[in-house]
Amino acid sequence: MDTEKFEENLNETARNVKEIVDMKLELFTLVAIERISKAFTNFLAMLISTIFILFFLIFLSFVFVAWYELHFGARYEGYLITAAFFVILAVVVFAFRNVLFLNPMLRGFTEAAFEKEESLNNLKNDKDAAE
Repeated sequence: MDTEKFEENLNETARNVKEIVDMKLELFTLVAIERISKAFTNFLAMLISTIFILFFLIFLSFVFVAWYELHFGARYEGYLITAAFFVILAVVVFAFRNVLFLNPMLRGFTEAAFEKEESLNNLKNDKDAAE
């Protein structure tokens, strides 16, 4: 009689453990999907913004060349000035690439990761307090 009850309790415990492991796995999968979705959305927004900025700079360059040609009469000088501007811009962006790109991305990913960790811990603490 005792062995049957022991086996029943053992089987129930095994089922509960399996259920908890499945729930934890599902939770971590959902958290990972949310983090990846957020990262992809941020990346896509940055990519689209960068494309718009590039188009703006290209059209601004053509406007500058047209203005320079109108006032000074030499189109090739306008293009040379524009090319020099883009070379200087490229050097500045390359020099400050960590400050401009890497650090904000790392900060954003870190904040997102710790935000989720805190919310998961709050859920766990709320559940523990309810029991």
